[in-house]
Amino acid sequence: MRKLALSDEILLKVDKAARYIGGEVNSVMKDKNAVDIRFAMCFPDVYEIGMSNLGMMILYNMFNQREDVWCERLFSPWPDLDKVMREKKIPLFALESQEPIRDFDFLGITIGYEMCYTNILQVLDLSGIPLKSADRGEDFPIVIGGGACAYNPEPLAPFFDMFYIGAPMHQCLAANVITEVEGIVNGTTNFMLTKMVREGLSFEDALQIAQELGYAETKDPSDDVDGRDACRKIAILSSMVCGHQIYPQNIPTRGIRAITAADVHQG
Repeated sequence: MRKLALSDEILLKVDKAARYIGGEVNSVMKDKNAVDIRFAMCFPDVYEIGMSNLGMMILYNMFNQREDVWCERLFSPWPDLDKVMREKKIPLFALESQEPIRDFDFLGITIGYEMCYTNILQVLDLSGIPLKSADRGEDFPIVIGGGACAYNPEPLAPFFDMFYIGAPMHQCLAANVITEVEGIVNGTTNFMLTKMVREGLSFEDALQIAQELGYAETKDPSDDVDGRDACRKIAILSSMVCGHQIYPQNIPTRGIRAITAADVHQG
C-alpha cells in the first residue's frame, strides 16, 4: 500500500487537497521494481487545467501500454502547498506512486503556452533538480520538453536536456521515415563541453572539475566521456519514438576525449 507524500495535517490545510493524492479511476499503478523506465509526465499548471489536456492523456496511455515503462503524472502545486513544501523541505512527487520526481529516469514537460514558463522552473526547483541542464549530473532525470511551445524552444533551451518537436511520431507520421533523433542526453559531457567553450578549458581540466563536483565518476568516467551512456539513452528514446526496439550496438558512437579547446572554439 502506497504512502501519501503529504501528511493529513497538510492536506487539511491546503485548498483542494484531492489534487495531490491521485487514485482516480483509470490511473495506472505498476510495480516500480518490474519496469525498466520511470517516466514523470508533467503539465506545469494546476491539476484541474492539466487533466483537461488531451495530449497529456494520450501520451500517458501510450507510455503505460508498454510493460517496461511506468508513466506517472505531475502538476504544479498551488501557492499554498508550494509554501508548505518549501518550508518543510518536501520534494515534488508524482501522483501515482507519491515518490519524488528526482528519482525518476525521465521528466517530460508539456509546454502548452508561454505563461507556464515560470511554472516549469517551479517544478524543477521543488523537485530538487538543478534549473540548468549544464548543472545536472547523471543522478538526475533527463528533462524533455514538448507541446505547442516546443516549436520555438530556444527561450527554454538552458533548462531542458532535449525537446520533442511535433506529435508522437510513430503514430502520427506513420507514412514518414524517421532517420534521426537528436538531443543532449548526457549531463557530464554537456557540463564539460560548456566549461571548455565558455572558459577555454582543456578536456583534462574540464574533466577534473566535473569529477570534483560529482558530475563525473572519479575512478572511471569512460561511460560518459566515451559516449556509452549517451548511446544507451539514445537507444531508449529512439525505441520510444519509433515504436520498436533499437539496440545500442547499432548506434554509431564517439566520445569527447579527442576534443580540444581549439576544436570547441572553431565549432
